[in-house]
Amino acid sequence: MKKVLTVKCEEGFCPLCGQELVYGTKKIMDYRGRASWECPKCKATGEEGFDAVFDGMHYNVRDVDGNEYELKKTEEKPRPISVGWLTMTQSAPYKVERLGKRPMLFRGQTRRKGQKVWLDGSPVNSNWVYGGLMQGNGTFSVMYTYDPIEKYPVYTDTLGQYSGIDDKNGTKIFEHDFLKVSFGSNGVRGTIFVMVAFLRGSFVWLSDHGEVYCHFDAWTGLPMTLEVIGNYHDNPELRIGCWKEIY
Repeated sequence: MKKVLTVKCEEGFCPLCGQELVYGTKKIMDYRGRASWECPKCKATGEEGFDAVFDGMHYNVRDVDGNEYELKKTEEKPRPISVGWLTMTQSAPYKVERLGKRPMLFRGQTRRKGQKVWLDGSPVNSNWVYGGLMQGNGTFSVMYTYDPIEKYPVYTDTLGQYSGIDDKNGTKIFEHDFLKVSFGSNGVRGTIFVMVAFLRGSFVWLSDHGEVYCHFDAWTGLPMTLEVIGNYHDNPELRIGCWKEIY
């Protein structure tokens, strides 16, 4: 007889005791699949479901005595996000509003900033290329352009995808860009600085304290302006807080 247990399922953690899991094999079923796991602490076993990403549930969970558990997900309520004077509500999971509409454009560096220097010792700027991507497993990947058709070796760690949104100056906003976000409504104004990241299948704003804000495309309807002020690779002076640890 199954024991019914209402839990908050988390990817990589045992739903019975919360310990980090040890994975076994994966069963691939079309685009979906399951990864078997065993808990090193309570010795429970089960399977984690995924559909390209973790689907939010565990299956076939049994404790060390063989008792089977039927898991029910807890209802996740939207949590408030406070950004200075502004409080918003974040939905879980993040919504990808522009799926299928965003141009698939990537960028990468063929030369890092400071990889070469001028005669006076000042660093030469980085060289970016834009186009399609064939991502490699090592240090380098290949980017290709059309009209004319050309291929370029780029540093894999500099790769970033176009978000589909341009800033107030018409500059395309890419993954790893730093943004100055200015708000103004009913006489109340404020400014925050964020980095664009790609998490959980969506572009989000990441604060220097590790806070993840909702999909920034959803914020474009608010009275605000976005301005690209640099990027993680070219502007180390803007790397503060957790950004140094994450990238």
